[in-house]
Amino acid sequence: MEAIRDKYGDWALITGASSGIGRAFSKELAKRGINQIVVGRNFSTLESLKSMNEGVQIIPVVADLSKESGVEEVIQFSMNYDVGIFIASAGFGTSGKFLETSIHSELSMHAVNTSSVLEMTHYFTHRFAQKKKGAIVLLSSIVAFQGTPYASNYAASKAYIQILAEGLHSELKPHGVDVLAVAPGPVKSGFEQRANMQFKKALSPDLVASTALKHLGFSATVYPGFSTRLSLLGLRMSPRSVRVKIMSSIMKGFVSH
Repeated sequence: MEAIRDKYGDWALITGASSGIGRAFSKELAKRGINQIVVGRNFSTLESLKSMNEGVQIIPVVADLSKESGVEEVIQFSMNYDVGIFIASAGFGTSGKFLETSIHSELSMHAVNTSSVLEMTHYFTHRFAQKKKGAIVLLSSIVAFQGTPYASNYAASKAYIQILAEGLHSELKPHGVDVLAVAPGPVKSGFEQRANMQFKKALSPDLVASTALKHLGFSATVYPGFSTRLSLLGLRMSPRSVRVKIMSSIMKGFVSH
C-alpha cells in the first residue's frame, strides 16, 4: 500500500474532486497515505473529504477550471507543496444534436476538458522532470477512439486527452515521470446528469480509481472494468466507419429525452 507514496512522494493534486471519479481517487490515495490538494467548485463537498479521509491532510481549493484565472490559481497554490501526483479528473460532457447545443456550453466544456488539462499537465511535466519523479493521470474515455454522434465535441475532447497521454507516456518515461490515460466506459457519477444522459449500466467510480492506481507506472492506458474492455474489443474488430455508426446507435439510447 506504500508503493505509490514511496515512488512519488506524499502529496497529490486532484481536480474534479467534488464528486465521481475525482472523489474516488481521493479516497484511494488516502488509503495509501497521500496528502491531497483537492480542487472543485463546491467547497462543502471538498471539505467533506477531510472526514472521509482521516489520517491525511486534505486542502480544498475552490476554482473554476473553465477560466484561465482558475487554472492559474490552482497552479500558484500548488507551488507551496511538494506535489508528486497530478490527477486531472475535472471534466463534464454535453450530449444531443450538435445543431441544437449551446456554443457557450461547448466552449466551457472544451476549456475544462482540454485547455485546463493541457496547461496544468505542461506545468507539472516541467516540475516533475526537474526532480526526476512524478505521476500524471489523465481521464480519457471509451468514446475517445472513434467519432461519437450526439456527443461529438465531448468525444473529441477525450480523443485529445488520449493522444496527449499516449505521447507523453513515452516521451516522459526517461525523465522519471509516469503518465497514464484512464479510459472507462460509462461511470455512475454526476456526469450523466450534467450531460443530460441516462446510463442503464455503469462502472463505479471506486473501480475506476483503484484500477487506475494499480496500473500507474506500468501501462500507457488502462480500461477499467470488464464491460469496458469487452466493448472496446467489439469496436476494434469493426472498421472505423462502422464504429461511428455503432456509437451513434448507443448514444441515442443514452441521451435523455
